[in-house]
Amino acid sequence: MNKPPKTTVIFHGVPNDTTNWLVGIDTKFFTINQLLKGIKLIPDGIHFIHYSLPSIKSNDTNAATSSSIRYGRWIECDNSVTVLYWNSDLEKFDIVDDKNVPEALNYSKYTQNLGEIYSLTVAYPEDEAIWNGLISAIDLEIISDLVSLKSDSYSKEVNTITPSTEENTILSNQLKSKDPTRELDPNLISGSEIQFTILNFKQKRDNVSLEQISQDYLDKSWYLEETFGHDTDFVLGELQLSFVQFIILGNFCSGLQWLNTLKLLSMSKTFIVANKSFSLKFLRSFKLQLESIPAEYIGETISLNSAVDTKNFIGIMENFVKDVYPREMWGNDDCCGKMKVNGMVVDTWKKILLLIQQRFQLDLSNLENRKVDEDQFEVFDLKDYDENDEDVPAIVS
Repeated sequence: MNKPPKTTVIFHGVPNDTTNWLVGIDTKFFTINQLLKGIKLIPDGIHFIHYSLPSIKSNDTNAATSSSIRYGRWIECDNSVTVLYWNSDLEKFDIVDDKNVPEALNYSKYTQNLGEIYSLTVAYPEDEAIWNGLISAIDLEIISDLVSLKSDSYSKEVNTITPSTEENTILSNQLKSKDPTRELDPNLISGSEIQFTILNFKQKRDNVSLEQISQDYLDKSWYLEETFGHDTDFVLGELQLSFVQFIILGNFCSGLQWLNTLKLLSMSKTFIVANKSFSLKFLRSFKLQLESIPAEYIGETISLNSAVDTKNFIGIMENFVKDVYPREMWGNDDCCGKMKVNGMVVDTWKKILLLIQQRFQLDLSNLENRKVDEDQFEVFDLKDYDENDEDVPAIVS
């Protein structure tokens, strides 16, 4: 057959016994079997191919899949045919790269019957607009910096337990502290890792006054700009990449990086207000993330089902509500220029608050009604306050 439209991913060498095996693209999953030969009509752009193999044999599908390690690769699709084949020696799926000379013959062999199997492929299942919104700032440069590329068009594989560079550094330091003479296995420490930006919320600027140190503690805009420079797309791209790897792979360090990046943004009022277009892009992306994350990941009470540190998440949202997105800071809805952007920011923020209340039963609206003096310090009503609020002033006699 002629080259099919858009991009096609075909599966090759799938074993006979694939009970409870899952394969997917972007945020969607399929049960893989001998009949499913691939995924077709994948739009151009960045995508995430992933799969999971059961770590235990069980007739209970939920038990088998929930305990499995998930694996994934970032890939750039450009009207091509990609081969995902089962490497029986390594017991994992890999990609045959037609640009790599030793693999070119295999690629031709695997794709020669494409016309026969094309009808056994499933159409791209994702809502293209939603996926593009979730990864709007991710490109191959960001993927290369954070995950590393194995080819010009796809990344190295990451999985549920892939650590971050920071985690590997901590492990290395701990091992060396126990035995400074020990020679560490390079593969133990520097194998596959995710090179997230290390965020140190205790970082201080040198040669500044005590007053400036206090201001820096409350507003981390200086640290965000010092860490990321003027590359606001990288901030958003890292937030998006960590989120996708968190919800698809259940990767712990990705979930932690997602929260820490949100925390840094929630403490960077000056930066957010000064960069209105970035603020709007961030809020639109954050809204899509909250719509996409499984509802049980965030809950009113912390439980074993909560994948997100709920207390930390609420603290981050409290920062946004009180310091970054109070309505009086963003003016009123107007028709043009900056005021129009301000109006869209306010409107998107309202939708986020409503979404959090409806999906996760977290009501943050009462935080907007706090009283502040002319210097923006909170004023407590001693006749009406929450005695569990850690910021409430102590009453002494």
